[in-house]
Amino acid sequence: MFPMLGQSFVVLTLVALGTVPFGPGLATPPSQSTVACTIYAAGIAFASDSSSVVVVDSTTTGVPMFAFNAYSSSPRTPAQQGLPLPDSMLQALQTANEHRESLRGCLATIAGVEPVSDDTLMAIFGRDHKGWTRFRTRYQSIKRFVLVSRPLTLPDSSVLLYVAYASDWLAGAGVILHLQRDAGGHWTRKAQALLWIS
Repeated sequence: MFPMLGQSFVVLTLVALGTVPFGPGLATPPSQSTVACTIYAAGIAFASDSSSVVVVDSTTTGVPMFAFNAYSSSPRTPAQQGLPLPDSMLQALQTANEHRESLRGCLATIAGVEPVSDDTLMAIFGRDHKGWTRFRTRYQSIKRFVLVSRPLTLPDSSVLLYVAYASDWLAGAGVILHLQRDAGGHWTRKAQALLWIS
């Protein structure tokens, strides 16, 4: 399992996995339906840099520290980046972020995605400092891996989604995306906030 961030990085651990009441409405996670799969696809497309990508096969909000030499938090808060998130929402999201959900059903419907378990990634990266060499040998045409959280539906039917990617020892980032569904049924980015970078 990916390590979770500590208190100084509390925002990152907060994109939730459960039903979370806050403010005047309710925030709820979409079921793993066609709608939820399109949300995952939008998040994966945001974090992809090519037509093919490796995606962790279950939801998570951790930092894949095993794939980095170092990382740091963003110097700007999400609000300073155009994504104001009340503390009450963040606390509720952190509380709800307890269970992982398999993404294999959704990932099978997204072109160019190769699912991978975090155990497999840990085995590739965990032994020494040759992890990215082993990754590139195993996934020859793929440059990075991506992980996503379970989306959280907000009262206005938009969603929050945590997405992270890694492509080398000092090349990766974690972002909260605020997505809104347009009239054509496509998820578009309303706002985003960089949480950490390597």
